[in-house]
Amino acid sequence: MKIVVGIDPGITTAIAIFDLNGELKEVFSKKGMSKPEVVRFILSRGLPVIITTDKKHAPKMVCEIASALSIPVFTPKEDLKVKEKKLLLQNIKVKNSHERDAVAAGLYFFKKHSKKFREIDNILEKMNMKMHAEKIKEILIKGDAKNLSEALEIVLGKPIEVKKLKKKEAKKQEERKEDKLKALERKYEIAQEYIKKLEKRIKELEEQKKMLIEERLKESKEIRESVLKSKEIEIRDNIINNLKIELEKERKLRKQLEEKLEILEEERSIEVRGYIPVIKIPEFSRESIATIKEKFRIFNKVVFFEKPCRGTTVAKYVSTLRPKIVIGDFGKEEKNILEEAGIQVIEKNSFSKLEKFKHFYAIDKNTFENILKKEKKKSFLEWLEEYRKRFL
Repeated sequence: MKIVVGIDPGITTAIAIFDLNGELKEVFSKKGMSKPEVVRFILSRGLPVIITTDKKHAPKMVCEIASALSIPVFTPKEDLKVKEKKLLLQNIKVKNSHERDAVAAGLYFFKKHSKKFREIDNILEKMNMKMHAEKIKEILIKGDAKNLSEALEIVLGKPIEVKKLKKKEAKKQEERKEDKLKALERKYEIAQEYIKKLEKRIKELEEQKKMLIEERLKESKEIRESVLKSKEIEIRDNIINNLKIELEKERKLRKQLEEKLEILEEERSIEVRGYIPVIKIPEFSRESIATIKEKFRIFNKVVFFEKPCRGTTVAKYVSTLRPKIVIGDFGKEEKNILEEAGIQVIEKNSFSKLEKFKHFYAIDKNTFENILKKEKKKSFLEWLEEYRKRFL
């Protein structure tokens, strides 16, 4: 097996092993591992094609191990931050921070190359050459070829013309996601700046108010009791109160933006790992769906209803939101309404296991595609049986 290796060296060395599809196969850590011991461990797990690290400048030990194995080192443009690592590792359990860093290094490598690898898989599938995918990826990762055509020539021993698939819509969707993420990040930055300005202004006004009270108290003992009722202080109090109300609104907005950013990042993280993000909705009710709709874009997505789905009115409402696929325990009428709207319905019991994330469920892409094929076959057989009953 060809593998990608994430390493976090130190007193405790951690090693993460991935296959070329980005699936984490193993993570291991041990105190006092020598370089030969690390090399032996890696080779016992497979043939490495690249070493990854979470540091902008690869540690000396990582470079020496890569040199011993005659493979390149992948480094991020900047050191990965703890928050980014935690986001990459959602739903992956590790024993310590060293293992976290090793796994994050590998996941970040696949995140940066996921688009390229998906394109390679799609092109090779179109050319009926999927069996060469692992070798092609190895050649490109190592830098032995500049592009897919050159890699295929190395593998097959003859020039091959590669026609790129027309994926304008997929490209547009990717660009829209990038734009959406950037827009959210910009909104968040603006909200942060505005909150800082409001807090600064409130602090200045509070200080002015304090100084004004002190000045008035110095002027005369007789007006001490009436100072707090003076017009000038009252005006400042009103301004301060209004600013505090506005500050609270901005903090709520910031919290909403943080959640939206978190959801978008989690969705992309799931997709990078080769999984399908599934939006979970607790109840089959307008209220429950509307709550989720405020946070998620349901159009053309996969939606999972956790409780039994009964109610034709709700089914009609779901059909207006146009999800691509709905999963749940549906009644016959509800199922018919959704299918007539062009929405594929899959029974909840078709899924033995769904990965749980903070905001989403997730299912392995290959498993999901197999379930879809079975469901299509099942639907056809049901239609055929109905046809026989009616006409034969």
